[in-house]
Amino acid sequence: MIVVVIQGIALLLQGVAAILALRLIAVTGKARAWVLIAVAIALIVLRRSFTFVPLLVQPPPLTRTLLLESLLLLVISVCLILGIAAIAPLFLAIKRSEAALQETARLRSEFVAGD
Repeated sequence: MIVVVIQGIALLLQGVAAILALRLIAVTGKARAWVLIAVAIALIVLRRSFTFVPLLVQPPPLTRTLLLESLLLLVISVCLILGIAAIAPLFLAIKRSEAALQETARLRSEFVAGD
């Protein structure tokens, strides 16, 4: 049963990672790249669900290999979320810097035009 819980949490986290990747479209404006990443993660979740659903129906006996595989899946899922969460502030900072630079250029143009 512990394997079912671990793998269920891992799949849920991977789904969240796919959603986070899609949310970065608005921040970066790079829809194609983030959609591809989100689709790849979603396909991983779909593929993994083929082995997860039978675990729900009839949990196998707990083996060291199955437990390690499940824990590895959980670690991968956490790494996906942490990786996406770690780069999101970088993109936000770049977007803010671009906006500030555009505002500075606008103010400079107005200042020069006013002379």
